[in-house]
Amino acid sequence: MMLKCGMRLSKAPASRVLSPRDICGRDGLCFFLFLSVLLPLCFLFPACSGQEIKSWEGVQITGRIVDVNRQPVPGGYVYAYNAGKHNILGPADAMSEPSGEDGRYLLIVPEGVYMVAARRRVSGAISGPLRNGDLAGQVAEPVEAVSGGVKNLGIILTGFHQGAEGDPKRILTTDTRIEGQVVDLFGRPVPGAHVFAYEGKFRPDPPDFMAPEADEDGYFRISLPGGGTFTVGARTGLRGKPGPEDRIGFWGGRDQPREVEGGSVTEGVRIEISPYGDRETR
Repeated sequence: MMLKCGMRLSKAPASRVLSPRDICGRDGLCFFLFLSVLLPLCFLFPACSGQEIKSWEGVQITGRIVDVNRQPVPGGYVYAYNAGKHNILGPADAMSEPSGEDGRYLLIVPEGVYMVAARRRVSGAISGPLRNGDLAGQVAEPVEAVSGGVKNLGIILTGFHQGAEGDPKRILTTDTRIEGQVVDLFGRPVPGAHVFAYEGKFRPDPPDFMAPEADEDGYFRISLPGGGTFTVGARTGLRGKPGPEDRIGFWGGRDQPREVEGGSVTEGVRIEISPYGDRETR
């Protein structure tokens, strides 16, 4: 009997296991071919190598992003931020691929609780400050991602309009006011701090209302249009996303909305601000 390697098979004793030399001669050519060609294939197949190949597992968050007219928004990105960060500033913990022509997206995250936001920048960029013409939106409540489940979330994006920070239209004079002091981590006043307010939840765009700069003792007074739910905070640095050297903080210590009664004056509010870079690593 002849094998393809060109050598005649020797007759081995019944009790003897054939060696590479028996099969392919003293040069062991076939054995060499086995090592160089067949053996590497074993590492590609779990059944051969005994190794289990696992794909990265996560929780799928899917859905569509649409504009205010319920039209699909292609080319948008959906971002997940660990809810422990308490805001949607800075780098996201997970990001989707761009949404399709039908506005559909797929975001995969580890188990956890997340704040989910979506943005479509005219420039096509995946990050950076929002500009006029961009679209942005956020899921109102934190999203719990549980292993084995699929979340289906629709997100409505609205147009972003960059007004001049500190625009007089944002600084009101009304009988609904919040007054207090901006301090640092050591309780020292922060003169010149900018106090801001958003209707409802904090957003990564210019605030709805602002106060004049805090005075030399850190005291401020911000007026609101009436009763409602507002997120009130303070920061140093005025334009764009805070840098690592900027400081930011919120009324009550977290960027959570608080109920404000129309016609009321809330006094003695203390807003403690800390380095923005520290907030991102907490």
